[in-house]
Amino acid sequence: MKRILFAAAAMIAFGSAAFAEGPAGQTFDVVSGEDHSTVTFTADGTFTHTHGDTVSEGAYTYADGELCLTASDEGAEAMCGAWTDLEIGESTTTTEFSEDGAELVITRVS
Repeated sequence: MKRILFAAAAMIAFGSAAFAEGPAGQTFDVVSGEDHSTVTFTADGTFTHTHGDTVSEGAYTYADGELCLTASDEGAEAMCGAWTDLEIGESTTTTEFSEDGAELVITRVS
């Protein structure tokens, strides 16, 4: 499931720079096959990943059009990529950041 979190969060980062503040205050639904999760970015540089009843957290940085995500797990490495602007309701599909090649559908919900 953490693969989906980071694939989702990294997919959110895929593309051209558009937001001066990065993803702060935005929430995304992520679907991979039958898996569904939600990733929410807060203004304090943290994000939460909700998958069913399981909630995990991490930290993110945004600078010069690049978003980097790090899980709160000990030894976790940052995953970085260029930021993409998605309007509320807009979706994108990718396999680029999926560790196992699964297709991810990312939709901005707020």
